[in-house]
Amino acid sequence: MQLVDGFGISLDETESERRLFYVGMTRAKEELVLCSTRQSLFVMESGVNTKSLSPATTSLPRQMFYSDLSPGDVYLGHHSTKNSQHIITHLQEGTPLKFQSNRYNNGWDIFTTQGQIIGALSKKANAELAYKGFRPGQFQFQASEVIVRSIYRHLRKDEVNGNITEDWFVVIPQIRVCR
Repeated sequence: MQLVDGFGISLDETESERRLFYVGMTRAKEELVLCSTRQSLFVMESGVNTKSLSPATTSLPRQMFYSDLSPGDVYLGHHSTKNSQHIITHLQEGTPLKFQSNRYNNGWDIFTTQGQIIGALSKKANAELAYKGFRPGQFQFQASEVIVRSIYRHLRKDEVNGNITEDWFVVIPQIRVCR
């Protein structure tokens, strides 16, 4: 929990700090860490032992991105998804994947680490990733930056007779880039 610098020493502001502290305290599972860039009257009154930290000497990563993709981010009808059911059904959450540029260099295909194509991202997801600087042909995802978030069962029924018209599993990736 961060006690932001907008808190002051007036009674109303101290009461806001107390409420914020109480919320943090009641929600903390194992440990409660309070952070502030200046002294807080409420923290001083509470008797909590404070510790000053020196500024970090290490540099922050240049690029950080995290995304839990959803079924809407994956091209559900991609031919390789339908043809790779024997591979997809054996994958588990957390299994490493690879994103590689598609043959048109305008989107990302999804591969196993053994190089088997098992799907592709949707146009929407490709556009969002390109907007964030992850453009096919210009960016390379590294090992362990893309993993299986979940396996989604794509099921579609005919609206008239209720018969199943589409039924296959689709890999939903998770992206974690920290460089």
